[in-house]
This record gives sequence, C-alpha cells and structure tokens, in this order.
Amino acid sequence: MPRDSIRAQVAMTTFGALAEAAIVGKRIKHVGWVHPDDLCVSHYAPIIILEDDTQIVAMSDDEGNEAGSLAVAPGDENEPPFQLPRI
Repeated sequence: MPRDSIRAQVAMTTFGALAEAAIVGKRIKHVGWVHPDDLCVSHYAPIIILEDDTQIVAMSDDEGNEAGSLAVAPGDENEPPFQLPRI
C-alpha cells in the first residue's frame, strides 16, 4: 500500500473515532453562524451546537484559515441537498 494511502487511512481512523465519540447519539440544540471576529476570519461560519455544548464549526481547511460551508444531503431522497454557506 502506498505511504500516502496508509497515512490517510490512519488519519481517517483516528479522527473518525474522535468525531464519532464527540457527535454520535447527541441531539442538535442550535444551528447558526459564528461572527467572523470570534474566529479571526473574514466570513460568518456555519455552526452546529449539540446538547452538551459541543460545537461543530465549518472551516475551509484543517488549519482554520477561513470559514467554510457545510453540504447537507437529507435522508429523504425527495428532499433536495443544500448548503449551509459561509456568509
């Protein structure tokens, strides 16, 4: 297996486990946008806050250089996909 593939597999396994522990089974209590000043970026970033106050903020990259957007694909195939954009 190529070295990059092994590195990617390890990262997905590690961060996947962290994300699953932080998110799975928790209810969403709020969806909104974070003010750019709060993140030191130039756009409002979508945020999802869970019942235990875990915050999921869309960032454009893993260094947090800018706000990002979230793509949402509803489970009902009759509902169209949409985005929570950065503003």
